Amino acid sequence: MKKILLILLTLFSISLFAQDNKSEAGGPPKLSELIGFWKKVEIPNEENLNQVNPWPQKHQWFAFFENGKVYSMMSDKDYEYTSKELEEVFKVLPFDKTPNYKLDGQFLTIDNKEIKDYQEL
Repeated sequence: MKKILLILLTLFSISLFAQDNKSEAGGPPKLSELIGFWKKVEIPNEENLNQVNPWPQKHQWFAFFENGKVYSMMSDKDYEYTSKELEEVFKVLPFDKTPNYKLDGQFLTIDNKEIKDYQEL
């Protein structure tokens, strides 16, 4: 009886982790939710959480496009850019030197061929 209960609990646990998140209230984003313009928000104790921060400027903006390209910019000063303003800024950056992203389940990877051995997850 204990073996059957253990097997059932194991199967139930695995099925919980294997399910796609269909909630719009949290969890990993769907691609349709990722596409667009984003501004980095401050996180309490961020300096303690990030062991390595390759992009140390405090204020950052991002754009994820349907073509798999991800653009970003940083500043020491905060601005309230509109989507239109960000689109204009990112439009002038070279397409062939812009990093690619891939959303696979709950993992977002960024591949920047311009930087040797670059890895971002």
